[in-house]
Amino acid sequence: MIKKLIIWDFDGVIADTEHLSTDKYVEFAQKCGIILTRQDVIEHILGKGQQQQLETLLSLGKNVNADIIRFINDEISKAVNRDISLTENVEDIFRLSEFSQCVATGNSLTGIKARFEPLHLEQYFNEKNTFSASFVACGKPEPDLFLYAAKKMNYEPKDCIVIEDSIYGITAGLKANMTVIAYLEHILYNKQEYIAKINSLGKVHICNNMIEVKRMLLHI
Repeated sequence: MIKKLIIWDFDGVIADTEHLSTDKYVEFAQKCGIILTRQDVIEHILGKGQQQQLETLLSLGKNVNADIIRFINDEISKAVNRDISLTENVEDIFRLSEFSQCVATGNSLTGIKARFEPLHLEQYFNEKNTFSASFVACGKPEPDLFLYAAKKMNYEPKDCIVIEDSIYGITAGLKANMTVIAYLEHILYNKQEYIAKINSLGKVHICNNMIEVKRMLLHI
């Protein structure tokens, strides 16, 4: 029986970075003269790669450019890395021999590596199974990054399981024709409204902690 491939999102899934990242996005954007509320970041920024962040803020009438977006994300990475911790019980899944595993995230490769180091994730993920949105033309919610990761890992989309927390990532996984698990332990949104929105996208498995994720993975 062929192993399936788990494709992990990082922020808000492997580690609870979303709460801190949201507050820091507001702080560093303000330093660049961009006024955003916490709700703006939650609704329009979370889960998006840097190019998509730029396009979104421009569409909202904000005076931004690629250098500003890069600065904000680099500063967020530095701040988050000081307080980062793994999601409880996630390492139990990393150790499962039944699956191949990789990370595919909207973060930059520099940002990913900086998050990995304090968590000692190099024992599980390296340059061969870590993929950034900067590797593809279109980030989430388009399927490019997940399809790229699957190809590099030598898997067909039908044999891939995406674990995501954002609407953009969940949408990308569905567009890639992959099995999708929505991980909701760390989400910042109203959970019932968010679940209703997820269910409107298509067939998605919903889990609230890593014990549930592990059980789901072993029975999909």
